[in-house]
Amino acid sequence: MKKMKYILLFLAFFCFFKSVEADTCEITENSIKTYFAVDYADVPYCNNCSNASFVAGCSGSKNMCTSGCYPLTVASVLVSYGNDVTPEDVSEYLCSNYNSSACSVSYDSISNGTGLENEFNMKMESVGTSLDNIDAALNENKVVLASVRKTSAFANPAGSGHYVAIALKDGNRYYVINTASKSETNRKSGWYTKSQIEDYVVSNINAGLWTIKPNECSNSASDLGPQDDGDLVWPPIASDDPQYGCSTALVRINSSGEEEFTSLGQFLQDIYFLMRVGAPALVLILSTIDYIKAITSSNADELKKANGRTVKRLIIGILVLLLPFLLDVLFDLFGLYDLSRCNIGG
Repeated sequence: MKKMKYILLFLAFFCFFKSVEADTCEITENSIKTYFAVDYADVPYCNNCSNASFVAGCSGSKNMCTSGCYPLTVASVLVSYGNDVTPEDVSEYLCSNYNSSACSVSYDSISNGTGLENEFNMKMESVGTSLDNIDAALNENKVVLASVRKTSAFANPAGSGHYVAIALKDGNRYYVINTASKSETNRKSGWYTKSQIEDYVVSNINAGLWTIKPNECSNSASDLGPQDDGDLVWPPIASDDPQYGCSTALVRINSSGEEEFTSLGQFLQDIYFLMRVGAPALVLILSTIDYIKAITSSNADELKKANGRTVKRLIIGILVLLLPFLLDVLFDLFGLYDLSRCNIGG
């Protein structure tokens, strides 16, 4: 009997802490920070590289403004996750370890390697170049790093190509981190429509797409607050909107605009389903065995004990059925997720 109680308590707290953990390595709109190229015009990029062609707003020599979209974007992604990484950190590592590739701006070979991953404690994986691949990555709370041609609206036509990051998906809109501009409405960081992503990214893929996610996140960047230039297409959705009450952690909005469970949400749903079915079955089986033993022994004390154990099992079974409600109370106390709005146990 005690073992059964311990198992149920373990499952309840495992689900609880698993849910808490899921929120420690996610990007939110409030945590996003963009390192803009124009702020790094005076920062040299790979000093022993030859001069680059002139780019509007930057000096003629090769610097972080003319050639640093890759380190600027990677650093923007990592700091948005809460990790303490600057564009200078990334560029110094690239220039010290991948100078020839960095000078020729052939970052695809760097992204497919392991050195950059190990240095900044992250995972980078090459993915397919369709919108479905982008959606699948974002649904797993991974950021998509995209290499686009200079014909993309996100890029500077005077350049040779560009890197952006797609950080969030909310229905049919996508949050893009673009280091190229602070002011141009159609290029700065912020929300873009599905059709814009198809046009600016999918139809203009250059070297490929990669997912980025740190192995560990501190989420300290959540204190940055929303940026002034973040709302291009829609205003932010209120956090108390029931459709998005548990978005990204337990329920996500798929490409069709419909709600579906994330892997964590499905895990909690499966665990609860097994407990909801298994608990009554265990009560019935164990109580039946006790009564058979008591009746065959013709012992009145054994029958009383069987009654007592059955009552305790029924109480535990009812608690199992009430587990989503109990977790909901705990989550509310800690300001986490409202499971009833996420349909867990429904």
